[in-house]
Amino acid sequence: MTVRIKNIFPHLIALSVFIILTAVQYYPVLQGKVIRQNDVLNYRGTAKESEDYFVRTGKWPLWTNSMFCGMPAYQVAARYPSNLLQYIYRTLTRGFGVGNFTLIALIGFYVLLLSFNVHWLLSMGGAIAYAFSAYFFIIIQVGHNSKTMALALLPMVVAGVIHLYNNRYLTGAILTGIFMGLLFIANHIQMTYYMFMCLGIFISIKFILSLKENRILKFFKSSYLFLFMIILALLSSITLLWMTYEYGKHSTRGESELTLKNNVKTTGLDKDYALRWSYGISETLNLLIPDFSGGKSEYDIGTKTGLYKYFYNANRNTARQLVKKTPTYWGTQPFTDGPFYLGSITCFLFIMGIFMVKGPFKWWLAGSALLAILLSWGKNFSFLSDLFFDYVPFYNKFRAVSSILVIAMFAVPLLAFLCLSEFFAVTRSPGKGAVTNRKKEKGDTGKFAPVKKALLYAFLITGGIILFILVFGKGLFDFTGLRDEEYRSKQWPIDLIKAERISMMRSDCGRSLLFIALAAAALYAFLKNRLKKEIALIGIIGLVLIDQWSAGRRYLNSDNFVRTGDKEYSIKPAHAELQILNQEILYNSRIPHFARTLAPNYLEWKKTDYPGQDVKLNEDDSVMLRFMAMGKLTDFRVLNVTTQTFSESRTSYFFKSLGGYHGAKLERYQELIEYQISKNNSAVWNMLNAKYFIAKGADNNPVAQLNQGAMGPAWFVMNYRIVANADSELTALNTFNPAVTAFADQRFTKYLEELSVQYDPENTLVLNDYDLERLQYTSRAKTEQLAVFSEIYYDDGWNAYLDGNPVPHIRVNYVLRGLRVPAGEHKIEFRFEPANYYRCEKISFTSSLTLLVICLGGIAVHINRTYGRTSNH
Repeated sequence: MTVRIKNIFPHLIALSVFIILTAVQYYPVLQGKVIRQNDVLNYRGTAKESEDYFVRTGKWPLWTNSMFCGMPAYQVAARYPSNLLQYIYRTLTRGFGVGNFTLIALIGFYVLLLSFNVHWLLSMGGAIAYAFSAYFFIIIQVGHNSKTMALALLPMVVAGVIHLYNNRYLTGAILTGIFMGLLFIANHIQMTYYMFMCLGIFISIKFILSLKENRILKFFKSSYLFLFMIILALLSSITLLWMTYEYGKHSTRGESELTLKNNVKTTGLDKDYALRWSYGISETLNLLIPDFSGGKSEYDIGTKTGLYKYFYNANRNTARQLVKKTPTYWGTQPFTDGPFYLGSITCFLFIMGIFMVKGPFKWWLAGSALLAILLSWGKNFSFLSDLFFDYVPFYNKFRAVSSILVIAMFAVPLLAFLCLSEFFAVTRSPGKGAVTNRKKEKGDTGKFAPVKKALLYAFLITGGIILFILVFGKGLFDFTGLRDEEYRSKQWPIDLIKAERISMMRSDCGRSLLFIALAAAALYAFLKNRLKKEIALIGIIGLVLIDQWSAGRRYLNSDNFVRTGDKEYSIKPAHAELQILNQEILYNSRIPHFARTLAPNYLEWKKTDYPGQDVKLNEDDSVMLRFMAMGKLTDFRVLNVTTQTFSESRTSYFFKSLGGYHGAKLERYQELIEYQISKNNSAVWNMLNAKYFIAKGADNNPVAQLNQGAMGPAWFVMNYRIVANADSELTALNTFNPAVTAFADQRFTKYLEELSVQYDPENTLVLNDYDLERLQYTSRAKTEQLAVFSEIYYDDGWNAYLDGNPVPHIRVNYVLRGLRVPAGEHKIEFRFEPANYYRCEKISFTSSLTLLVICLGGIAVHINRTYGRTSNH
């Protein structure tokens, strides 16, 4: 037992350090605060209708009407209860709130370095270098939680693969299976794709080496286990992945039928759109120098600056607010929340590792980092970018190519601390003087020539680059931002802004040079036997922590935390939104009563945000309950033109919106936005049942306006026209009356065959019951009619029923649903029944159960092997 405690004690120390660091960084969370994350606020808007549905029914819906007139909720707020790994995932996300991401990343990278047999202290340092990189803090601050979780889990997956290909099959299979399964649940396909790119390079190198070393059978055994565990993990999340794939065919990442544009895209994203966030070639120096390109798009430069004095002299009341939003960024991206700073010491050690570390791992990590950097340049290095975009499967599905730098964020600290491990392994200090266990190379003039050369070369390269920029950078770059002319038109002094950009660059050059010099000095002092190994180790780790933590806190610090009731965090209805609510209550007196019936469920839901506290409903809750009731009892939409209609989610928080916030809208709806909605086509607004507009009133504040032309949830048309293709159908909407005519693509000719519409004003089509996954109508007509429903056509899930019997329906008016309705009185129902969802859920349950049984059995075997032998002994 003594041996066991001795073996585990260092890891307990490391874990304690990780917990302390996380607690210090996220101390406001322990005070009950949360981070003011823009993306999370947007998520709250997109998910509100789904949450309300869950409060009412106890079930998460698969469809949402809160944005873009309706879309699947697979990528919004859906849950996949059959995947048993979700319970592990939820456990991992409790404790420090978003701080859990940092803690998981620390532990994961620590385990990864241990899998390379790196000393526990160095493994701890490498974990800090990874988890405390500035980009982690940046994406946490803006609310990219799924991306952050994916990056936090990634090291554990790679650790499993390393174990597998080092013939430690049991440990490798368990780590790979469990953490790959959790990575799929995190649901950031782009980060997962990049991880597989990185692992693909590693496995390819291993394959070549196994051929050369005649170890091909072991390679295939490892590969078989790898594939088996990946398949189990993938099948555990098959519902999420398959429904995402299925939706992707209809989304802006799928294929368009439209040929109106000159540069038609076939599949994936438009290249220009995907490459907008291309890293500038010179901007890559951000990896080494934190704010080389000016940091984030709007930066608080403080009051001790020339720009502040300029604004203070002009208007002292607004000066402080203006300099908080100084446009210091001068890179090539449209905007940015901060740089991919990897740490000056970490980059220095990475370069040192290129000269010093031997074997395939160096080439894997160095090659992966280099490829990531080249691909991040996007349109600035179009040859390689076009090659990948056009020929590498699925690469064109992702936007923001600069995000691929996460591979470098992973590879650089890993090689850096493998280098340190090698450095301290080949040098030791017994008594006087240090010795090396390496053979002397030809021409050696000292005991440590190979080590000294690596140290010297790394210092000269990194330090030399920084010194060169420090001295000549002012003349090398123009420091011009993409939006400088826009700011110039607003009377901002661009010359003073450029001066601040230069000052930031030079200041951080000096900072990075200092950290590199201190790290190099510590290593050199160890070589000269003037520092003990432990002191040198702790010194390097301390410098890395100070370097990267201080840079990261520029983007995430206590100022970013607020209490849940604060204005910056809460979403409360404004005047225009209350206008609509009160107007609808006048139309429908059931709303207040129904709101009261929802109160008990709403209270239980609210308690989940305040565990262990005495929670009561307040006046704000009463108002929100009325909005919830209105959402259930009514079916109209709102067009908010006071904001960026198609990239905001506030309207979706209260109403069914024509706009919304999502990275992958339905392709046809996006085209409807571009060609009709954004061109103020009131007929299209009406067919989408935009009953209210939110516009600016006389005092420039938002007010609600009733649209008398809104068509309502469903209607019979007087006639229909068949058009040739998507182009014809979309352009036909330029001048039409939705009450009179419906347009259908020629593919639906057979469906409309022999239909002769005879319009009668006494015919009625009424929505009886609105529900996210079920819509019920009653029709009364003297003759057969063509009904148009103000609902988005989506044939991978929505089914139509007439008097309880399934019937086909078609797409009309480019995005809506159409249905032939026989004469007489009939019950019409639309149900969202995505068959593949239910099939996949069965597979998910079976696979996740199998994966857990295998892993738990493997853990039991491992414990028995390890501790059973000790007991017997």
